[in-house]
Amino acid sequence: MEFTWQLVLSLVVTAFFLGRLIEGWFARKELAKLEMEVDVISAMSAKLNAEVLELREVVK
Repeated sequence: MEFTWQLVLSLVVTAFFLGRLIEGWFARKELAKLEMEVDVISAMSAKLNAEVLELREVVK
């Protein structure tokens, strides 16, 4: 009977840690996607800032 409880406990603990591992994998995947979006937004911002500087020079 004790062996059965140890087996069940081992399976529960293993399932918990596998779940955490999978959750971490998905989180890293989502983080990489968000980092790419931030890079795109930063590039767009730099381009717009350059255009604003050009327009300021034209206005002067």
